Amino acid sequence: MTNAVAYIRVSTEGQAERGLGLEVQREDIERFCEQQEWELLRVYEDAGVSGATPPPDRPAFADLLTDLEANGIDKVVVARLDRLARDLGGQLWAEKELLVNSVELVSVAEPFRGDDPVAIAFRQIIGVFAELEKRQLVRRLQAGRSAKHRRGGYAGGQTIPYGLRVQGEGDEAVLVANESEALVVKRIYEWRAAGQTLRFIAETLNDKGVPTQQGSQWAAQTVKNVLSNPVYITMGIVTQEQVEKLTAALAGRGGPGGGAAGRGRRGAAAS
Repeated sequence: MTNAVAYIRVSTEGQAERGLGLEVQREDIERFCEQQEWELLRVYEDAGVSGATPPPDRPAFADLLTDLEANGIDKVVVARLDRLARDLGGQLWAEKELLVNSVELVSVAEPFRGDDPVAIAFRQIIGVFAELEKRQLVRRLQAGRSAKHRRGGYAGGQTIPYGLRVQGEGDEAVLVANESEALVVKRIYEWRAAGQTLRFIAETLNDKGVPTQQGSQWAAQTVKNVLSNPVYITMGIVTQEQVEKLTAALAGRGGPGGGAAGRGRRGAAAS
């Protein structure tokens, strides 16, 4: 008896509405395995995981890779190849990892499997069109988000910069200043214009117990990201005059990485 396991994935509710829900995938795979007279040992399920996430970074797929040798698996079955990965590189990487363990990848909807050149060509063509579909979807989403952003709204799916927060829900969502973080942004600009180095500013914020947006410690690059983000001018957190003052100060010190005035004077900057 051929031993098989299933891998199913869904990232959004919209996919479920288009017939790509987890239960639909599960039923298609179970029916297929029955027709092939394969024993379906387990279903590995990644719910709410984007197809753009590399396969090894997904909890269920990582478990699948770990279980390959121990469970005597012969086949890994997916409903469609884009459930495995949207981009061709991700699909081929996953298939390579399976083949290393003598396990075959099988797609219910795209049964062009095997090692002959025609089968390989079909598999790659399918992967190319899956990647094209992803890029078209991303383009449509970006266009919608850009249009909403121009209207001053927040379309979701965007990384919220440090110093800002979302106010409202749905179509009414807008970005507004996070008052406590906005004060930190202003202080960063002041310190940098006064001659403090990026590393010095990061160490000062860490010493004062100020967390980053992710709750981690500040680094020179994190500070640089704040200083190079134009959103703070748009949102009125810093003024154009402050930016010009900082630009002039950096030019006088020889560039963005310049400035040694702050070394050894942490107490004055932290006050």
